[in-house]
Order: sequence, then C-alpha cells, then structure tokens
Amino acid sequence: MARDDHDQSWLPQGTPVQVRDRFEFAFRSGFEVSRSTGGGYRLRRRSDGVELPIEFTVDDVRPDNPGKGWR
Repeated sequence: MARDDHDQSWLPQGTPVQVRDRFEFAFRSGFEVSRSTGGGYRLRRRSDGVELPIEFTVDDVRPDNPGKGWR
C-alpha cells in the first residue's frame, strides 16, 4: 500500500512509539516501529531489539511524543 507523505497515521521504521496495553488500555513506552504492514505495524522492544510476534493496528500505536499534537 502506497503511503501519502501527508498521512500522519504513517510512522517510519525506527520511530519510537507507545503501544496500547490490551489489559489496562493505557499506552506504554519502550517500543519502535519495525515495519509498517497493510493493517498496521510490526514493533520491536527498544530494550533488546526483539520484534513482537503480532501486528498492531494504527489505533493501538502512537509516537512516543504525544504532547506534540498527536491525536
């Protein structure tokens, strides 16, 4: 899927992000975009570089600087 350069939902590889916790529904830091997919993102932990085994939707991921006008 081609991305529009003005599409703010697209996060490039390596972007530090927060992920929505599926138990408490709060956002947690410590991750980065490994790659974008057709349905969202694959992420890796920043602490050890391990890619998580699931895909996250764009609604469950946000840049790790939410104070800068994100959503």
